Amino acid sequence: MAGLQEVFVSWLMQRLPYKGANEIEEMLLGKLPDIRNTRSGQDLIAIGIEQGIEKGIDQGKLVGQVQLLNHFAIQYQPSKHNCEACLSNSSKVA
Repeated sequence: MAGLQEVFVSWLMQRLPYKGANEIEEMLLGKLPDIRNTRSGQDLIAIGIEQGIEKGIDQGKLVGQVQLLNHFAIQYQPSKHNCEACLSNSSKVA
């Protein structure tokens, strides 16, 4: 197992030439930062927010369509319809 660990540390040192051996050791053994405070974490949060906004917009469109359909369905039941715009239009037609 020690061989694999040495290979991994060597690989890290090659990939992170700007980091010293102590910094790499701290990365491997030290306390990890809160994911929300890392660049990767912030990227993932941004993706989640974007997807949430898109989903919210889609749900909002769906709610609007349902409300519109309900509005027109009620129009054909005059006793249940009390929309101000339609009431004012119906008095102009009559």
